[in-house]
Parts: sequence; structure tokens; C-alpha cells
Amino acid sequence: MDDTVQITDSDVVKNGNFTAIGISAWTYLCYVLQYRLFGMSAVGFHAVNWLLHTAVACVLFGFGRDFLKNRYSWHVAIFGALLFAVHPLASEIPNYVRTQDLAWATLFSLLAAWALMLFLRDGHWLKLLGCGVCVLGATFSKGPGLAHALMMCGAVGMVTMQLASWQCYAGNGG
Repeated sequence: MDDTVQITDSDVVKNGNFTAIGISAWTYLCYVLQYRLFGMSAVGFHAVNWLLHTAVACVLFGFGRDFLKNRYSWHVAIFGALLFAVHPLASEIPNYVRTQDLAWATLFSLLAAWALMLFLRDGHWLKLLGCGVCVLGATFSKGPGLAHALMMCGAVGMVTMQLASWQCYAGNGG
């Protein structure tokens, strides 16, 4: 195991003592569940990290495909997702057990941005609710998770919304 303080020697992981975990509640809950399933097996923890990394790549593909919306969007999205999945600079998540918080924050932030983009396109309120739930997921995954999710949602909002929509949401009515 690559992190003795955060996982191997952690009272939270071994005993489920959640009194001192702070903002990373989701990540530690997942560590506890993995400990219950696999014990301290590095293979089990790394398998979960690999699945999370794959999930981030899949969400990146879906987000990219829906964001671009042109005849090449599928090709560009699959290229971006595959580049993320195999690029050495993105290998920290599958290689180190302790970086699961980064994987969760990234996954929830991408899902929040994707849900917001879909809400801005069709106005279906469940997508806005999903965005809020994913922002909470990012918040409770890693310390700066809230900032990551809000920056991604802000960028999607600025790029996706038309001027008339901004005026409507700002209360100017157009």
C-alpha cells in the first residue's frame, strides 16, 4: 500500500470512526467500504482506482461529445477520453491508492458540468438537481472539490449560455 497514514494506519478506515475526517467524507466512506470488501489488499484498492479512472474517461467522452455537437464531436471526444486514459501525466489515479480523492472530485465535477450543460440546453430541472448533487459529491470528496466543481460549472455556463439567457437569469428580462 502506498499511503500508510491515510489508509493503512487510519482509524477511520479500519474502524469506521468518522469523527475526525473533515471534508473528505465521501472518499473515506469509500475507503471503509473497500477495506470491508478487500481488507488491506493493495490489489483491491488499485482495482477501484482503475475503475474510477475509467469512469472519468467515459464521462469525459460523453461530456465532450455533447459539448461539441458537430459532425466530428464523436471523434474528438473519443480522442480526448483515450488521451486522458492512457497519458502518463494522468496516471496518478490508477498508480497511487491515496489519490482516490482526486478521482472522485474529478468524476463528480465533470458530471456536474455535464448535467448543467444539459440543463441549460433543455431546461429540465432534474438535470439541475443532478448538477447540485454532483457538486456536493465533489465537495465531500476532496478539500478543493467544491472549487473544482464550481469552476467547471462556471466555465460551462459561460460557454453554453447565450446573451439572452444571461439577461434572463440576471433579471434584466432581455
